[in-house]
Amino acid sequence: MDVFQAAPAAVSWGHNRIDVFINGPQDALWHKWWNGKWSGWESLGGVLTSAPTVSSWSENRLDIFARGTENSLIHKWYDGGWSHWEDLEGKLTESPGAVSWAHNRIDVFVRGNDHNMWHKWWNGKWSGWESLGGVLTSAPTVSSWSENRLDIFARGTENSLIHKWYDGSWSHWEDLGQP
Repeated sequence: MDVFQAAPAAVSWGHNRIDVFINGPQDALWHKWWNGKWSGWESLGGVLTSAPTVSSWSENRLDIFARGTENSLIHKWYDGGWSHWEDLEGKLTESPGAVSWAHNRIDVFVRGNDHNMWHKWWNGKWSGWESLGGVLTSAPTVSSWSENRLDIFARGTENSLIHKWYDGSWSHWEDLGQP
């Protein structure tokens, strides 16, 4: 490998399995996995302009997202074989964040060019984009600790950690301060 362009993303979809993705040479998505031993690197193509993020909603299922050349959200998935890249539109200024909280469910969050957080989800088909407001000064990250629960974090305007959650409805933004 020559040069990594951004931070890696990793996920596990089963026992003794880890998949790692990184924006590497030629700004392509590169993949390496562990299943008792490390594989070699494989290029999955594409042209990424951000770090990737990855989510898994079932065994042998991977969904990778990144910002593409038009600053839109691009998506590639594995479900027994690799898909082509698809353009999910939007105007991203940073890397996306993605998580799955149930089978066949993915939530993706991005910082838009208006500095608001934008949300798109898959639940059998892709939703449109919804603005969740806020003024983000970093890429968002997201976690889910149960079905129908999302916790999203980003850096706010005062360089503090801001937090918004979903548990059937969206909360207001909460400022968690600075260390």
